[in-house]
Amino acid sequence: MATGLLFSGQGAQYVGMGQSLYAHSCTARKLYDQANDVLGWDLKQLSFEGPDTAITETKVCQPALYVHGYVLYSLLKESGHLEDTKVACGLSLGEVTALAAARVFDFATGLKIVAERGRLMQAACEATEGAMASVIGGSVQAVAAFCEEFEIQMANLNCPGQIVVSGEKERVLAA
Repeated sequence: MATGLLFSGQGAQYVGMGQSLYAHSCTARKLYDQANDVLGWDLKQLSFEGPDTAITETKVCQPALYVHGYVLYSLLKESGHLEDTKVACGLSLGEVTALAAARVFDFATGLKIVAERGRLMQAACEATEGAMASVIGGSVQAVAAFCEEFEIQMANLNCPGQIVVSGEKERVLAA
């Protein structure tokens, strides 16, 4: 049976992710240490210890998720579990991790891309009064009506039962 890989996007991060991998794997230690060198700041500390407010910042969570996903990929490959891999894909940020796994570019190059992507997205967030929120449950039609009522927009249809809305911060908060 063929294997496919799906790498997660922003929103899947949590304080402590990767810590047990780092503690028990030379490969994980090498990649996390290399990430700190490439980034010039302590990704390990923020990933492993937080605080939660830091790991949710776009400029931090995107490199953290990329490194975590690439570490998991590397460990699976190292253990022989990916011999029949036919496809790699990802949700948003996860697409970059999938490209690195497919050897379109190396780990460090992907990390530099992700770090710049996160930095630019963080700067855009800080320069605007916009906001986003996930709506869990409800149909597309119900969320569309809800968006019209509060003058916000549907930004992303993540999956059945999860729709991201966006707009002016005050309107998203009111909604």
